[in-house]
This record gives sequence, structure tokens and C-alpha cells, in this order.
Amino acid sequence: MKIKGYIVEKLDDNTFTLIEEYSKCLIYLLVGETSALLIDTGAGVSDLGAAVKELTDKPVSVVNTHGHLDHVANNHQFGDIYISGKDKEVFAAHTDSTYVTELTKVMYPPVILWLFKKKLNNMLNPKVSGNYHEIGNGYTFDLGNRTLEVIETPGHTPGSICLLECGKKRLYSGDTMCDRGILLNLDFCLPPETFLRSIETLEARAEQITTICPGHHKHPIGKEYLARYHKCAEGIINGTLPIGEMHQKTLVSKTARYENILIAFKPKY
Repeated sequence: MKIKGYIVEKLDDNTFTLIEEYSKCLIYLLVGETSALLIDTGAGVSDLGAAVKELTDKPVSVVNTHGHLDHVANNHQFGDIYISGKDKEVFAAHTDSTYVTELTKVMYPPVILWLFKKKLNNMLNPKVSGNYHEIGNGYTFDLGNRTLEVIETPGHTPGSICLLECGKKRLYSGDTMCDRGILLNLDFCLPPETFLRSIETLEARAEQITTICPGHHKHPIGKEYLARYHKCAEGIINGTLPIGEMHQKTLVSKTARYENILIAFKPKY
């Protein structure tokens, strides 16, 4: 179904995936017996606050998997926001209009920026109001008979986190893991050795994971991506996986669309 500019899918009766219009960012709404939690708030293309009100009347808090602009742009629509203190610098940059404007010029062709200027207003002119709380490894969210644990997974950003819901064996991975590749080629990214240690941390919890809910692209994905990401990270580190190469197939164009693959991007740090 479509609500206020979001395609809404049900993972179960109390868990919703909101696919943001145009940006296609994935936002997750988890509803417990006493409260609800939003995992990320997208690029601000649509009215997330209005959409959430149609899905639950319980008090809603936000947790950001990291500080990038396409995960925090609608934070201001909610009161309590939780984010890793290790992403302070990332969040500050990605909520600075000058930095964001220059970044989007690199990300999108000028015609796209012109066509969707109004839609991208929240992202290009970030608002940071709200009651912010710093969280770290082991922090738990209790929504009422529903608990999530924060697992620090630095790499994509210094403060990247995943959230593990043991009761449903579900991992919400943000940009730490999706089916398109290892993203270590952006500002603030950490070395692939750090990222590999994060994947190893998740692998140590593999028995508690059945499905992975990423921040972009195909969703959900299976726990086999843990092993695939491990191999891909090792390949970047030891040079056996050349830049632009992926498991089982060979890249033709880095701008093409792919499904069910892992790409090794050139690290930037």
C-alpha cells in the first residue's frame, strides 16, 4: 500500500518497511506494546511523520544507523533521536547545507537536482531539531515485549550500528550490509580492516540471525550475506578481489543496476 509518499510493506503485523518515494531509502517502523521505534528517517523526500501516524498511535522514537544525509533527513519530525556518538563529525557534515549541496552535485546529475528541487528540500536544507541521545554497543531499546540490541559496526562510518532483534532473529543493518556492495569509498569511511572486524562481530552472532533488513536495495536478505561480505572484505584487504570485480560475475559498468551481487569499491580513507 502507499501512504503519504511511501510504499509500505509488512514484515509482520507490527513491523513495517517504508520505501521512500524517489530516494527508495528503506525505513523500518517497529511497534511494541508500549512504544514504537523508527530505524532511520530517509532523505526527507516525503512526510514521514504523517505516514507513521497512520500506522501507529504509540509514541515513536528514532534510531539512526549512521549519520548520512539519506538516513537522518526527517529526524526533526520526531522528539527523541538516538545515534552513535562516534558519528558526531559525520552527522555535522551531513546536516550542513553547504556540504550536502556539494555532495548531491556529485551524487546526482544537474537535471535530477533541478527536477526534484522541491522534493529534495529537506535533504538540501537539513533541520536538526529534536532531543538527541548518544548510544553505543550493547544499548537496548525496550518497546514493550519487544527488544533490540545495538551492535557497533564501524566501517561505512565510524559510528555505524546494526540493531539485532533476537526475538525475531532479525538484523537491521543500515548501510553496513546490503546486496550491492561494501561502501568504503566515501568521506569518513574507515579502513577495510576495521570493516572486516565489524563483519566478524556480526558473524559471532550468526545463530541469532535469520534475516537481514538493509537500508537500501533488495530487502530483506539472508544471513548468507555475512559470509559473502567477509570474503569480499578480505579480498579488498589482500588484493585478491580487484576493484570493480564481484563474486561470480564481472562488472561491466559501475553505474549499471545489479541484484544479488557484491561489489568491491575502492576504499577512500
